Amino acid sequence: MAALIHGLLQTGGRTQSTNSAGFPCGQTTRNQVNQPLGNSLEGDILVWRSSAQLAVYRRQASSRLAALEEAAEGRTASYQREILHLQRLLRERQEAEERLLQSKR
Repeated sequence: MAALIHGLLQTGGRTQSTNSAGFPCGQTTRNQVNQPLGNSLEGDILVWRSSAQLAVYRRQASSRLAALEEAAEGRTASYQREILHLQRLLRERQEAEERLLQSKR
């Protein structure tokens, strides 16, 4: 892209120097060439900056998501341990209740 712009500017410069003998069209052509390219170049730079910023945001979001998933996995494991513990306690109490009912008969 930069080589294309450079080539066009050189062409505009040559046009100006060959037509500088009283014909202002060389300067006009160069101005006409510079205007759209300047806008195009600014647009390209804006797109490049936006895509770079987007890449940064994606990396940040990815790392935050990984941290949230890791925390969720930790909580899930903790909840599973708690469920197993409570099930064990319930089973022990049910067995104790069964033994108590058996001893009463």
